[in-house]
Amino acid sequence: MWVDRAGRQVAPPLGGAEVVATAILGGVVWESLVLVVVGGVHLLLRREVDRRRARLWDREWLRWCGNATTS
Repeated sequence: MWVDRAGRQVAPPLGGAEVVATAILGGVVWESLVLVVVGGVHLLLRREVDRRRARLWDREWLRWCGNATTS
């Protein structure tokens, strides 16, 4: 039986395999979180760059072709 400093019964400490499994799980969760954040930032930046490129393309198109439309 394991007790804490106050004398209450507590669970026994983790064994070697449990420590390794917990560390691996923590690493996988942390890496997944980082990938989600980096991927989200990438998508946001990509969207803004694409919007800017589209605005510049439209501006150039109007500069060279005016407002004329073909039918």
